[in-house]
Amino acid sequence: MQTFGSVLEQNKGIGPGFDFLRVALSIGVLGWHSVKITTGTLANTDNSAVWLIGYSILPMFFALSGFLVAGSALRLSMKDFYINRGLRIVPALAVEIFLSALLLGPILTSFALSDYFTGGEFYRYFLNIVGYVHFRLPGLFLDNPNSGIVNQSLWTVPYELLCYITMSLIIGLGLIKRPATVVFLGLGILIAAAIIQATGYGAGSGSVWESLKGGVIRRFFLDQGAKLVPSFVIGCAFYLFRQKIPFSRNVFIALFMLTLATGFLGDAAWRSQALFHILALPVLAYLTMYIGLTNIPPLPIYKNGDYSYGIYLYGYPLQQTLMQLFPSIDVWWMNLLVTIPLVTLFAMGSWHLVEKPILKWRKNKTLMARKIEGVEVGIVPGALMPSQLALPVQLASNGNADDAAR
Repeated sequence: MQTFGSVLEQNKGIGPGFDFLRVALSIGVLGWHSVKITTGTLANTDNSAVWLIGYSILPMFFALSGFLVAGSALRLSMKDFYINRGLRIVPALAVEIFLSALLLGPILTSFALSDYFTGGEFYRYFLNIVGYVHFRLPGLFLDNPNSGIVNQSLWTVPYELLCYITMSLIIGLGLIKRPATVVFLGLGILIAAAIIQATGYGAGSGSVWESLKGGVIRRFFLDQGAKLVPSFVIGCAFYLFRQKIPFSRNVFIALFMLTLATGFLGDAAWRSQALFHILALPVLAYLTMYIGLTNIPPLPIYKNGDYSYGIYLYGYPLQQTLMQLFPSIDVWWMNLLVTIPLVTLFAMGSWHLVEKPILKWRKNKTLMARKIEGVEVGIVPGALMPSQLALPVQLASNGNADDAAR
């Protein structure tokens, strides 16, 4: 019987479909956002099977990230894990934030430049770099259907950071070598969310402490992002159990058909139910890994780099810019089709000018350190290559993000 692990070994530790899958998920995010950007609402997706697409995209992203990051966690120290993750995420994010605030904003703002550069929203926007999410810049996109939102994709950044904190605990406590415990961790988070939801615990009424406690509980157990960390942990568990999980076309088809049926027969209200997360997230994780381990060649234009992070980062501002400059492009699929080539160019620039050079610098520095220490440098059997470990798990700090990726 073929397993996820045997397929990885046959491909020297690389999932042959992961590059395709990352780009496909990134473009899926653009498509979902195009509905909100052109109409100002996602309510029109609630009465069709489309609701499940919006529900699935980010959990699939996070599960894929957990699967790949677990591979690196098995062979990295805690220090190297944090350095690698930080260098992969922060520089490209910082460049996008600076470009939005210092270039896009001054060009398109409806405010006087003096008001723009002295406004509190301008300075607060830079806090996005450290995961404190702010969506607005002074006077930007105020007349768009999704008024005033510069980059709603940033709402996932805190959850990505929480995933890395969770992974550091898994590494530090030695759970990375106790796969069953990782499974219980993922399910435990979901079961805790179900109990909290059923009991109404942490409703946030009363004292300041109760309100603060309720806010934290809602953010990490009940809100739209509550399914992201469990998806990441489930992805980790899939990697740790890779030698036992069957790589089966029949299982894939059965789960895919079940997912389709859920979309058509289910209710959009399910997406906020913790019990639904318990059932849906493992299914989505299996579908994700099966596609990633299937021999799907990357699209020709995307084969020279990992452009998915750049697509994720730059997509929303570009879509909002198109909506402001060309308001006649007010149909979601038109906005998407025009955005794809533009965001691809920005993603290429981000990869070749920012992300790849930094990863290359980090790799060279690591190799030099190992040579100084007298350690022989080689390929770890079954290890995932660096390009396969660079995921945009991208990752709300106010109500505008609640339906960003439902």
